[in-house]
This record gives sequence, C-alpha cells and structure tokens, in this order.
Amino acid sequence: MSFAIEVPGEAVPFNIPDLCKALQAGTSSDHNQRQSATQQLDEWKTHPGFYSALQSVYLEYSLPSSVRLLAIIMLKNGIDRDWRGAANARGGIQPDEKARIRARLFEGTIREEDRTLARQSAVLTAKVVRIDYPQEWPTALPEIVSILRSVKDSSHVQLHGTVLLLLRVIKELSTARLRRSALQQMAEEILYLLIEVYRATTDIWVDCLVRENYSAVAVDYAVENSLHALKAIRHLVVNGFDNPAHSPLVQQFWGLSHSNFESFISYIHPETDTPPPHQEVIGRHILQLAKLHIAVCDAHPASFALLPNSVVLVHVYWDLVSSFANMYTSSAGLRPGGGSARMAKPKVEGPFFEQLALKGLLLLKSCHQIISRPMVAFKNRDEQTRREQAQGKQIIETQLFTSEFMLVVVDVIVSKLFVFRQSDLAAWDEDPEEWEAEESESGSAWEWQVRPCAEKLFLGLLIKNKSMLVQPLLAYFDRTMNGSMDLLTKEAVYTAMGNAAVAIEGMFDFDSFVASTLVQDAQSQFELARVLRRRVAMLLSAWAFHELKPDATRAVYSISAHLLNASDPANDLVVRLTAARQIKATANIAFSAEAFDPFSTGIFSSLMQLLQEVENEETKLAVLDTIRVLIERMETTAARFSDSVVAALPAVWESAGPETYMIKQSVLAIISSLVMALQAASQRYHELILPLIADAVNPSSSVHEHLLDEGLDLWCSVMTMSSSPLSENLVGLLLRVVPLLEYDSPVVETCLRITNAYIVLEPSTALSEQFRKPVLNGLACAMETTRTEQVQEAAAVMRHLVQEAQVLGGSEGVSLIVQDLRETGFLERMLKRIHGAWEAHQSTGPKAKQSPIGPTTEIQYYSILGWVALADPRVFVQSILCSTNDAASVWSWLGAEWFGIFEMMGSSEHLKLSCLGLTRLCELAEPMQGLVLGRLQDYFSMWTSTVADAQGDATQPDCYVWDGPPTTEYDTPLQTAENALAAKEPVHTERTFDFVLLRLQSLVAQCGGEQQFEAEWAVNVDVDVLAGFRELSQPRKE
Repeated sequence: MSFAIEVPGEAVPFNIPDLCKALQAGTSSDHNQRQSATQQLDEWKTHPGFYSALQSVYLEYSLPSSVRLLAIIMLKNGIDRDWRGAANARGGIQPDEKARIRARLFEGTIREEDRTLARQSAVLTAKVVRIDYPQEWPTALPEIVSILRSVKDSSHVQLHGTVLLLLRVIKELSTARLRRSALQQMAEEILYLLIEVYRATTDIWVDCLVRENYSAVAVDYAVENSLHALKAIRHLVVNGFDNPAHSPLVQQFWGLSHSNFESFISYIHPETDTPPPHQEVIGRHILQLAKLHIAVCDAHPASFALLPNSVVLVHVYWDLVSSFANMYTSSAGLRPGGGSARMAKPKVEGPFFEQLALKGLLLLKSCHQIISRPMVAFKNRDEQTRREQAQGKQIIETQLFTSEFMLVVVDVIVSKLFVFRQSDLAAWDEDPEEWEAEESESGSAWEWQVRPCAEKLFLGLLIKNKSMLVQPLLAYFDRTMNGSMDLLTKEAVYTAMGNAAVAIEGMFDFDSFVASTLVQDAQSQFELARVLRRRVAMLLSAWAFHELKPDATRAVYSISAHLLNASDPANDLVVRLTAARQIKATANIAFSAEAFDPFSTGIFSSLMQLLQEVENEETKLAVLDTIRVLIERMETTAARFSDSVVAALPAVWESAGPETYMIKQSVLAIISSLVMALQAASQRYHELILPLIADAVNPSSSVHEHLLDEGLDLWCSVMTMSSSPLSENLVGLLLRVVPLLEYDSPVVETCLRITNAYIVLEPSTALSEQFRKPVLNGLACAMETTRTEQVQEAAAVMRHLVQEAQVLGGSEGVSLIVQDLRETGFLERMLKRIHGAWEAHQSTGPKAKQSPIGPTTEIQYYSILGWVALADPRVFVQSILCSTNDAASVWSWLGAEWFGIFEMMGSSEHLKLSCLGLTRLCELAEPMQGLVLGRLQDYFSMWTSTVADAQGDATQPDCYVWDGPPTTEYDTPLQTAENALAAKEPVHTERTFDFVLLRLQSLVAQCGGEQQFEAEWAVNVDVDVLAGFRELSQPRKE
C-alpha cells in the first residue's frame, strides 16, 4: 500500500483512510513526506471529528505501532490545547465528540499490551479526568475503581493498564486543589484495593525470585504492577488524606512498608549471593519504598511521627547510611539521570547503596525539619490537630534526635561523608572546568548527591543544637589540627569548618587560624596539594561574612594571589577557578582597597590569564564577574592595571562568537565599571568604547536586542564621567539615543539620563539645528507613558533644555524651543489634554467625564509651561495662549486648571516654579493684564501658600535659595555640571516674596496706584485671603 499523500494546496478530503496515510507519512524517514504530512494534519485539526478519528486510529491494533503512537501523541497535544476551549472556537471540540472520546479512553490503556502506548494513553486519559471529573464526567474515578476490582485477580495485561491508569489519574488530581477534594472522598476505597494489588503482585515476584523457577513474563508484569501500585499508594497517601495517621489502612500499609523495606534489604546486602538481575528488581522496589517514607515525612510531618514505628524506621535508614559511610570513599558517586526536563526532581543514577544512603540522609533531613521549622508550617485546623503536631514534634525531638544520636550523626558526616574521594578526583581530572562549574553552581545538588545532602543536614543540626554540638565540634577541630593527619582528613575538617562558619563564628578564632594554618596550607606542595588548596579557597569564601582584622585581611588577599598564580604546578585550573570565585565572594561582602592594593596587579594579571584558558561560557562569565566586582571595589586605584584589562577585552569579545551574547554583556559591564572607577581618566578609552556603544544601540545591528541594556549603561557611565567640551565622536552619538526614547521599555529612563547629560555638558550642541528638534521629539514620545518615573524624568530633561535655551539664546532661544514643541505636535497635544482634564473636573455624577491624563503627567506639563513663562512670559503668551487667537478663551480653562491643581503638586520646587512662572505674567500689558486681574484671588492664595512654604514669612530667608548643592570628593564631572546648572535656576536664585512683591507693585502701578487697585480689583478678593498675604510681611509668631 502506498502512503504518499497529496502535496499542500490540493484539497484532501478528511476520512479515516487518508488520516492513516498522513500519519504513516508523518513517521517516514523522508523529510519531504514528513513535512507534507505535517501540513496536511495541521489543516485537518479544525475539522469536526478530527480528534475522535485520531482515537479510532490509535485503537486500531492492526496498524503499525509508530502510526498509533503518533495518533495518540497528536490526540494528547490536542486535548492539552483545545479540550478546555469553547466548542465554537476555531479547533474547538464539540460536546458530542468529547463524549465519544471519553467513552473509549479507558480501553486505550487497559487493553494495550505495548507499554509505551499504554503509558501515553494513561497520560492522555488522566488529563481528561482532571478537567472533566467530577462535573462533566462524574463516573470516571468510580469506573476505574470498578475496573480495578474486576481485573485484579485476572489478566496481568489488564491489571497493568488499570493500575498505570489509576496512578496517572491520582497524580493529575493531586495537582489540582479542587479535584484533590474529590480524590479524598474515595481515598479509603482506592487505597484498600491498591494495597490488595500491591500485596498480591509483590508476593508473586518475591516467591518466583526465591524459587528461581518462574515465568519471566509473569514476573515482569508482577514487578511492574507492584511498583505502579506502590507509586499510586504514595501519591494517594500524600494527597488523598489530610491526616494519614488517622487512617487504619494507612497505618496497616505503613507497617507493611517497614517490614518489606527491612526484608528486601537483606536480599541485596553486599554479603548475600542474590543474582544481580534480582538485586536490580529488589533495589527498584526499595527505592520506591524510600520515596514513600520521605514523601509522607515532607507532606505530613505530624502524621509521620505518629505512624507506627517511624522512629525505628529512621534508625534503620541511619544504619544504612552509617554502613555506607565506611565505603563512601570507594563509591563511584551519583549523577542526575536523563529524566524529563519538566520533572520537579532529577532522576538519580549510580551505585544502589549510595542512592539508598542519599534517601536515608534526605529522610533524616526531613525529620529534622519537623523540629526546626516553626509550628505555623503545619496546618492548624483545630485543637486536636495542634495537639498532634506538638506530640509529633516531641516524639521526633525526644526519641530520635537525642544528644547521643546527633553526636554520632555529626561524627559520621564530618569524618566519613565529608572526605574527598577517588571518584571526585577522577571527575576532576577528566574535565576540570566542567567539574568545577558543577561543584560551585549546584544549588540543588543535595537532592541527588550524598555529600551536599550531608552538608545541609550537618548545618541544620548545628544551627538548631548549637549549645550541644559546637563545643564537641571545636574540640574535634582542635584534635585533628594539632595531631598528624593526612590531607584528605584535613580537607574534610575544612569542609566542616566552612559549613559550620555561621554557627561557630565568635567561638573560633578564624583570624589567627588564617595566619597560622591557611597561609601554609595554601602553599603546600605534597601529592594532591591541589585538593587542599581548593578547599582553602572555599573555606575563605564560606567565612567571607566574618569581619577580619587588617593582618588577616592582607593574609587572605595574599592567599588568593598565590592560589591564582598559574606558575605554581599545584594551582591547576580547578584551584584557580575556585580562588577566582572566592575572591569575588570576599569582595562582595567586605573589601579593603588598602590591603588589596599590593596584590592587585598580580591578581588581575592572573584573572586575565585565566580568562584566556577557560572555554565554558558560564565559567568565563564567572571570571569576568569577579573582574568587574574587583574593579568596582578598587575605584580610582584601578588605573594601575586598567590598560592590561582593556587590552585583553577585545580578544574575549571576539572569542564569544556572533551568537554568544552573555560574554559580550559581561564585557560591557566590566568596561562600565572601569569607566566609573577611573572617572575622568577613563576618557582615554573612548576610542575603544564608543564603537561598542554605537553598535549596541543601533536598532539595525545584530547585537541590539541582546546588548541594548548593557550598552546604555556603559553610555550612561561614559557621560557621567565626561567633562565639557565633549569629543566629536561622543557628540556624534547623540542622535542614536533619539529613536530609543520612543521605546515602550524601562531602558527609556536610562536614555533620558543620557540625553540630559548631553544638554548639561554640551548645551550649544544639543540646541543646534541638527539635534534640537529630534531631541524634543524624542522627549515628547518619552512622556507618552504611564510610568511615573519616566514622565518625571522626561519633563525634567525638557525643562533643562528650556533653561539652557534661555541661557544661550535669551528670548529667541526660548521661542525656538516653543516653536519646535508646536511643530512636533507636543504643545497642541499637551494643551488638548489639559483642556480635557479641566472638562473632566467640571463634570460630576455617574456621567462624569474621565480625565485623559493622570495627575503626575498634568503636574509635569505645568512644570514645563511654568519654565517657559518664567523664561519669557511674552513667548508664553504669544506661542501658547494665542495659539487659537483667543487668549481669553484659553486662559479661562488653562488658568482655572493650573490654579486648581496647584495644591496637588507634591514637589515644593514645582510649586515655586509654577508660582514664579505665573507671577511673571503680571508683567504683561493688555490683554494679559486683564486676564491676570480676573484671577487675582487665585494669585493671592498662590503667593501666600508658596511664600509660607519657602520662607515662612517675608523676613526669613528662602530655603530654596542657595549657591549650589554641597560638593563632595565623590562628585562626578556630570554631577558638578548639573549642580552648576541647578544653581542658576530662578527657583534657587530668587527669594519668593521679593520676586512676587516686585511684580505686584508693578501691577498695582499699572492699574493707577494702590487706591484704584484696591477699589477696582482687590475688592473682588476675599478679605481673609488678602489678610493672609499682608501678614507675610510681619514676622511669624511661634
């Protein structure tokens, strides 16, 4: 039969035979057939009945397994995507089709002999049950239970499919809180049946293995069925019971699991002669029992403690751990297996007894959490539950973690499980760089490695029982350090010392220990000295939080410099990489530039050399990050080695390749740190830096998307440390920032800081014809956002531009800015929105209009208008109020809204700025004079509140008037320029009352004198408002 299908574009009718052909082609080794089949199947997905047809294909046992597998996978993916969707949506599954699919779901698992297909079908069915049970499919779980009851004593195949299906359903229902309650209602019944299945199938395979006369197929099914039943019991006990200890069935099975665990252990003990295939079967079962015990302890700590003989069970596990500890150094080690990437925990591969020892440590760690974590971690539902929690905690505390037991555990961990073993050394030698990265970055390694798990348990015991364990531990340190011990024992002691650092700090003289012992150990030359040297670096990192004395600090830097020295044969790649990570940890917490200075050149030289040696990207990033942190901590003294760092960075950049961006990001971060550290001296590197910035911020560049943030940070650093006049190349970058101001991204705030720096440092350039209008257009775009900080930053930059225009061009300069604002559409948009806000504030009730702008944006608009009015009120009137040739009309709503929002201005400087700008309008002749006089009460209220805020009264100094912000030795060139600009602002040069009084007196004179002013205009002002203003001239009484 030919399975060729039509090429895309030709209509292919949807039917089962053609669907089979498409699926067959989809499994072909020919790429063109697969591609055509995929396109055809995608077209059919929206066809009514497509998914039920896939199910029919899967249930056709005469078809090849590959076709059936593709059908069930497509059905599973379709259910993931479309089962919850509306039936009328594109690709939606109709209710009648869902019913047809549900009716045949169980058959696809229970009768399936191919285990791969059965597994896929069970996953598919469980997903549907999770979604539809109990509302749409109330009989789902009862039907499965009924089927299990009917097949448990019959067909191995059907029992396998049913138990597998029940396992997947229990797991799915356990992950959904609402569905879990439905599971709990049937938990007892399901558990009873699963225990029966487990007992029966376990007895079958145990009996067969003992008699050694059995059917391989029967044993194989019995083993699988018992394991699936045990897994289902584990998930059911953990998720189907609120208090498992209350259930007689759980208590019964708990005892069975305990006895089976001990019984099975006897079959696989190293001294037994059980054949390896049998040991593997029994070992799988033991590990599943261990998972059960750990899961119950984690999920139901109180119940675990109250279940029969739990403390005895934990001691059984500890005996296994203690026994394994004697062979730990010769064990091959564990490694994460190839489990699914979606698994919460990795599968573990390696020697069985090491896996079992790991389970024992994990159980012991979980038990210790019962007494170490707060009681609130338990579910406090009623008084009985609280009593049981307290009782469980007491049992674990008094019967398990006795002082004698804890001392034994700590002794075994320190003396045996902390020892560096041969398998570690073999992995070290096989791939030093990869091994070092795994060891340093394996934050969750305690889940699948014995030593990290032992370290966690050790630290937990030590912190909880400091008074009991610290002194014996210190005595042990003292005995081993003063006696003659081999290198591996010393390395284990140092491991314990590092893990115990938090607990023993203050009781152990680490400063003296550094000088007397670690300095010598870092220079050790005997065989395997590299192992001890690596541990010395890790020990220093573990104690980085400890505040060292000056001599000890210098000793630590001396050790670091020595361990990074590649010329010493004992400092192999692993030692130097560990030392590089250690010195970063130390510098991040506490750093003494003075103590570091004598070693800085050598350390940086070693780090740059190390950077050239490593190949792994993550390792390079770690070394680069160390360099960055040290540069930041060194500050200006970094100049001594900056040339060598800068010289090495281009090679690192090139080595990253075109598609490797993280290295380039790190290089840009280092250059940025170097610029900030060197300050003005960094300008000599602009020839290297500026092309990198230009490439990173160029939207058409291949690196733009990946390096934009770092490129902008570097640009911002360059601007911060640059002085006027700017170089031609740096000025040429200004237009590169304008398109970025239109981005809807947090990077805009960095772009605004860069733009502001150009305006402050190079105002004549920023205001030139080439740059002025594009910059204003970019700033206008930047204000079109809901991000408060961005709006405020953009408005501040625009105000600086207006100020610089006034300084350089006077009235003409301000007029140019306003004209550009009009041409870009910003001015019209701003006034339109203010008018909309005014209209909204005039309306009330359910039909009230909503303001087109928020208060923050509106206040920033007034700060810009205030600056224009303050710089030149005539330009303000001509360009803004007369934009419609009707100043009175515009002022009627603009003035009302401006004065109306005056008290909402959170910034006192904005308050004064608006006050000064509005006051300058008093200088103008008609028609503006009449408009100002029409709002005289608003003016007097504004003057009174602003003067009171700035001065208190007219006799006091204005708190906003100063020569400039106080200078410090840490001021950057940009800060200095910004401070100088701020010192010129009228807000900081004009005393508020004097400024107001001068313009008011002029206005009174223009109105014909004080008598006429009061008779014609002041009479319209509330007497209390006038009295408040007059009181400003008198000293305020305390």
